[in-house]
Amino acid sequence: MSRRKNILLATLALAAVSGTLSADTIKLEGGRTIRGQILDDKSSTEMLVVKLQTGNAEVTIERRKIQEIIREKNPAEEYEEIKGTFADTAEDQFKLAMWCETKKLIKQRKVHLQKAIELDPDHAQAREKLGYVKREGTWMTPNELKEAKGLVRFNGRYVTPQEREILEQKKRQDDEEKEWHARVKMWKGWMIGNDSAKARIGEERLKAIDNPNAMEAVLGHLGKEQSEPLRVLMCVILGNLPGEQATAELVKRCIIDASPNVRWAAIERLVEREDPSAVRSLIKTLSSEHNTVVRRAADALGSLDDASAVPALIDALVTKHKQVITRGGGGSLASSSSGAILDFEPVVAPGVVAYRVVGAPVQQGVGFSTPSQEVVTLRVDNQEVHNALVEITKEDFGYNQEAWRAWLASQRQKDNAKKR
Repeated sequence: MSRRKNILLATLALAAVSGTLSADTIKLEGGRTIRGQILDDKSSTEMLVVKLQTGNAEVTIERRKIQEIIREKNPAEEYEEIKGTFADTAEDQFKLAMWCETKKLIKQRKVHLQKAIELDPDHAQAREKLGYVKREGTWMTPNELKEAKGLVRFNGRYVTPQEREILEQKKRQDDEEKEWHARVKMWKGWMIGNDSAKARIGEERLKAIDNPNAMEAVLGHLGKEQSEPLRVLMCVILGNLPGEQATAELVKRCIIDASPNVRWAAIERLVEREDPSAVRSLIKTLSSEHNTVVRRAADALGSLDDASAVPALIDALVTKHKQVITRGGGGSLASSSSGAILDFEPVVAPGVVAYRVVGAPVQQGVGFSTPSQEVVTLRVDNQEVHNALVEITKEDFGYNQEAWRAWLASQRQKDNAKKR
């Protein structure tokens, strides 16, 4: 082995231990040595600027105090000079690859690692540097190992075949939903535009939608419209869409929409669907803390005419709700109000059964003295619940919950007797 190669290998070993790269060496008067990178663009004929190897600080040195400058060679140039001194053996090629690694010559490093395993297919160090893993006596790349385990590629990563099928289906669904957003937006634009012929076509195409992947587009482009007819149209379209999600959206619209026309449009579609999940959701909604929500749910249940709702309707026939009242000075009642209910929104979705008020301004007190506010609990007879009970049972016990419960118990006894 040549003396030059010995020096190079020693340098390589030192760099591997210290974790640092070689640098320019500046020898000064008095024997002091500075190592770093000479910054030619900042240096002048009188001064030399050096970026120190340790700490990366910059120092300025007077050239007259410098005895010798040993410049570091460009790594690529140095590589071209030394690569011929390494033998065509697996071990030498691996050593050259490691020298390239210390110089951050990534492409050259990979070339010599691959050369090493060509010369010695079982060179463990070279294999490991290239990311190979030994499995049952065979060297495999990470990708080969994943494929051996039955994984497949999807969008640049490895997943199980079942996961890929799910992801591909999700991607197809996402792509189709994007297409529906474009279509619904276009057809709505036709419908509200000035061209009467296009308006008719737009409305016809919107009413003909029956693909569940159009759900988000329909809700997004029509559900938030100020226009009442467009929200009614949304209910019509939801009625055409299959599945419980469409039912849940119609139930939600029965409760949250401020417009009676929109709410009844949703109820009519629920009646047509005959989906038991609608009744179950509305029964849960009867327990709401908001009296308006209770009454709207009862309206829908009365139209759905499902006897399974009777026990919950009896419980909701008379309810107690908190109300804010404002009193004038001296304890006199100046005014009372629980706030004007503008709208409701679901707390969670889908299958939501809890709602909260959107915008409920409290009426201010009137009178000559400073008003005060307090929260009281009031008994409320719910007419819509009573109407629903009469509609479903064809009986009428007014707001007497005990009479309703007694009748329900007798009906159950009769049903059990028939079964026996």
